[in-house]
Amino acid sequence: RSLLKEPKIYFFDNGLVDNVGAKFENFVAVCLLKHVLAKIDYEAKNYSLNYLQTKDRKEVDFALVNNKNIESIIEVKISNDGISPNLIYYNQKYNFESFQVVKELKREKKENNITIIEAKNFLTKLYL
Repeated sequence: RSLLKEPKIYFFDNGLVDNVGAKFENFVAVCLLKHVLAKIDYEAKNYSLNYLQTKDRKEVDFALVNNKNIESIIEVKISNDGISPNLIYYNQKYNFESFQVVKELKREKKENNITIIEAKNFLTKLYL
């Protein structure tokens, strides 16, 4: 029930967005959307891009969904100030493949079954 189909607003042209974090999250959203649309168009898979939020407002930025099953969850950060508590919550509760995508990261690692990965490396693995 945490999977939300309510829209979160992202822009293809985000030139007027001033917040660096919001602008970067928007950029990743557009890349993930392209990935999802490619999976639908080229592989005829039933993919969607959603986000997760509990009633008590624990939210993860993105959920890649394949055939109504969450394939992975993704939290986006500008810098690595530690793993998002909400990402840890969902990972521990449901054991989803989990990524924290960081724009400025010195060293990639896997911690608590969560992959902390530099954005350029994560995005190059997408179907763009």
